[in-house]
Amino acid sequence: MRIVTWIGLILGCLILVAMVFYVIVGHKLAKFDEAARAKAPGNHIKLSDGYIHYRWDGPDDGPVIVLTHGFSTPNFIYEQNVEPLVEAGFRVLRFDHYGRGWSDRPSKQYTTDFYDRELLELFDGLGLDEPVGLVGLSMGGPITAEFTARHPERVSRLFLFVPAGLDTNGAGGLSGLMLRTPGVGDWIWRM
Repeated sequence: MRIVTWIGLILGCLILVAMVFYVIVGHKLAKFDEAARAKAPGNHIKLSDGYIHYRWDGPDDGPVIVLTHGFSTPNFIYEQNVEPLVEAGFRVLRFDHYGRGWSDRPSKQYTTDFYDRELLELFDGLGLDEPVGLVGLSMGGPITAEFTARHPERVSRLFLFVPAGLDTNGAGGLSGLMLRTPGVGDWIWRM
C-alpha cells in the first residue's frame, strides 16, 4: 500500500511540474506574425482557423500529389521524397498542419472535423478542384482516410504510410488520461 501512495505522490508531482512548465513556457512562445512567416520557406494561406504554411514543387501542369505529415514532424519529413516525385512529373504540395511547423497554432480542439475543415479549406483556397493523390504519414493517415471517406470526389488515390490513430474522444490508457487532463493535454497538442 505504501508503494501505491508513493507512486501516486510522484505522479502528482510530475503532473504539477508539467503544468507549471506549460504555463511558464506557454507565455514565452513566439507569436506567429508577418515577420515570423516571412522567414518560412514557401508560402502561407489564410484559412478560417489561421494561416497554413505550404510549399509547391514540380511542374504546374503535373498531376497533384498532397503530402500530409504526422503528429510530431512538420512537412520537412518529406524532403527526400519531393525530388523523385517531381522527376516523375508530379506537382507536389506539402504543408504544415495547424499546430506544427510554420502554421498557426489556434486554440481549438484538434478533432476529426477540425482536420477535415483544414484540408478542405486548403484545397479550396489553393484552387485544387480536380481530384488529387493524397498521402498520409502516421497521424496524417487517419486524417487523409477520413477526408477521403467524406470527400471521395476530391481524391484520386489515397496512400497511407504507417498510419497511426489517436482517438482523442475515446482514448483509453495513459495517453487518453494525459490528453484529457486540463493543462497537460493542451501542452501536448501545442508541442
